[in-house]
Amino acid sequence: MKEEQDSTKNIEAPPPFMKSWKNLYRLVLISLLFLIILFYLLTVTLS
Repeated sequence: MKEEQDSTKNIEAPPPFMKSWKNLYRLVLISLLFLIILFYLLTVTLS
């Protein structure tokens, strides 16, 4: 009985605006890749 109560406390709350944490992490990685590519292209173009 005690294990069941402890396991329910370990459930994480969902992220604020995505359906799961996995999707939120994907969004962060995609946005970081986009920024890296953008800044690389700007550097190549303007140098």
